[in-house]
Formats: sequence, structure tokens, C-alpha cells
Amino acid sequence: MAETVKRARHAREGLTEALGETSKINTIIQSLASLAENQAVSGEEMKESVEQVLSSALRIREMISTIRQASEETVSASESVAREAEGVSCGAESISELLTTFVLESDEKQRALPENVTVLEE
Repeated sequence: MAETVKRARHAREGLTEALGETSKINTIIQSLASLAENQAVSGEEMKESVEQVLSSALRIREMISTIRQASEETVSASESVAREAEGVSCGAESISELLTTFVLESDEKQRALPENVTVLEE
């Protein structure tokens, strides 16, 4: 019977040691699970950040496209204004040339047009 008690004690010590090791393993597994959960949360946060960056990049691209289109329209309008200004300049030159053909008399108060002609002013 002493041998049985000795074996039982030895088995008990082995079980106690195994239980301690199992507890350590359980703690390690819980730590790993916690780390995995934190990594999953971090991964989700990174995914959301990347999606926000992508969305912002797309909005910037759209804004650049709008700015480019507005610039092209501005160039076109500037060219049109330049053409119109050239036309007005040519018209002014023609009028100036026509006015040089008129002879001004001193008693007419230096008027290029007769007195009975009314000039409309805006």
C-alpha cells in the first residue's frame, strides 16, 4: 500500500504540474487571442483610412478635372475677347479715318457733324 500511496502522490504532483503548465498555456492562448483581436481592429482602422484616402484622391481628381475645364473655357473666352477687341480697334481706326475727311470750320465751333444731327448717348 505504501507503494500505491507513493505512486498516487507522484501522479498528483504530475497532475498539479500539468495543471500549472495548462494554466500557462491558457494564459498564452488568451494573450494571442487578444493580440489577434487588436490586430483585427487595427486592420479595420487601416482599411477605413485607406478608403478615406482613396475617396479624397478621387475628389481631388474630379476637382482638377473641373479646374482644367474652367481653364480651357477661360482661355477660349480670352481669345474671343481678344478677337472682339481687335474688331473694335479696326472699327475705331475706320471711324478715325472717316473723321479726317471732314473739314472743320471755325464758325461751326469745331464740330465734325452738322448742328441738326443728334448724337444718341447711352
